[in-house]
Amino acid sequence: PSARTVPARRPAPPARAIADAPPLVSEPASIDFGFLPPNTPGEGIVLLRNTSDKPLTINLVQPSCKCTTISDLVGKQIPPGGTVELQIKLDGAPAMGVRRSSVKVMVDGYGRALEVVVKGEVSLPVRIVPPYINAIEQKNMTGRVILESTNKKPFRILYSLGGPISIQGFDGTKDEPRSSYV
Repeated sequence: PSARTVPARRPAPPARAIADAPPLVSEPASIDFGFLPPNTPGEGIVLLRNTSDKPLTINLVQPSCKCTTISDLVGKQIPPGGTVELQIKLDGAPAMGVRRSSVKVMVDGYGRALEVVVKGEVSLPVRIVPPYINAIEQKNMTGRVILESTNKKPFRILYSLGGPISIQGFDGTKDEPRSSYV
């Protein structure tokens, strides 16, 4: 039988050390657009600051959902102590409710992303809390809700389904309009 030779294995190249968290901070740390009218976006800017003494190169900027658009910073280098602007736009939906998203920023040589949290609440100028009362099977036909203006401006309640309503601690014949009613 002939002897078979096995080629010698080359040693694996040394593993490149990847540090955990990048020396990068977001100013502000998160964005809250507050109340947004339906179908109206919230737009803002965060500064990404390099807190190290070496330049950082951004290799990925990714929103968590399609409702968030961002400026393209891939390949952008941030000098030591320097900043770069990240533009963020959160789409306002046609439906009422809180919208949450985040933007992850990855930097070359680091294994973890910096995460910028983004949120806003789509609402009409006057909102009701809670947004509905469960009146299934004719149960809970009475309840307490709060009507409030999202911009804190006073308003009047003229009627509800054409009939009278009871407002806690308010007399419509002598009290001035309020920004919130119970």
